[in-house]
Amino acid sequence: MTRPDVPFFPLAADALNLADAWSVLAESGECRFDPDLHAGPDRPESEHERAARLHVARELCGSCPVRALCLRFALQVRPKAGVWAAFTAEEIGELAHDLAAFAEVA
Repeated sequence: MTRPDVPFFPLAADALNLADAWSVLAESGECRFDPDLHAGPDRPESEHERAARLHVARELCGSCPVRALCLRFALQVRPKAGVWAAFTAEEIGELAHDLAAFAEVA
């Protein structure tokens, strides 16, 4: 599975206000309509079910009006699970690592 494109988002030097960001995400994120789609079910799921769920979640994230904020939020909090801005928690960790490495070079 390939990683989705990273949406543009400002890399502001100031810290993101997590409480305000969470409020905006909770009120405006496409994921608010079906949280289990992004968080995963409370029961075990097969690889096929997980792949299908991730595909649909990523598609929904692609049209989300707060996707850039969601990505910025996830990069700051480093979630352990779920789909954030069309990225899995594992992919968010990889992106955060890549950004940190890039910042060291710059």
